[in-house]
Amino acid sequence: MEIKNIEDILNLAITQEVKAGAFYTQVGEIAEDPKVKHFFKSLAEEEVIHEQILTSIKEQKLFDNSLSIESFSELKKICESHDLESFEYKSDMTIAMALEVALTREYKAFQLFNQLANLPLPEEAKTLFSKLAQEEKNHHATVEEQCKLISGTMGQEG
Repeated sequence: MEIKNIEDILNLAITQEVKAGAFYTQVGEIAEDPKVKHFFKSLAEEEVIHEQILTSIKEQKLFDNSLSIESFSELKKICESHDLESFEYKSDMTIAMALEVALTREYKAFQLFNQLANLPLPEEAKTLFSKLAQEEKNHHATVEEQCKLISGTMGQEG
């Protein structure tokens, strides 16, 4: 997918949120531990909300689509680093592997929304992107905690 403008970025982000939601749903379905099931189900539900927010931004045209992202090199690099295939569920995936994918996905989503919040956009769009960035940052921290719980390293960080 070639990224030229804000609408292209929104399309990428929407696709990413949909794929993440599907991924988290699939992992939640195969998880045996009820807490892990609930954790992934919650993540999936939040990704649906993010998709709705992004779709709303796109439909309401809360951005100037003539704004070229060519001059925003960091944003362009972040967009190009989004490998949507890496968010596909694979049948041989363990919960630990799924959590690693989730860590990467949440971090990249945070980077993307954080960069979008810093573009010269209307205040409403900047606020929404800032909110999404914070939520993705929180997701990353929560996924990281789950990784530590599963690996048995919780409380051994220091």
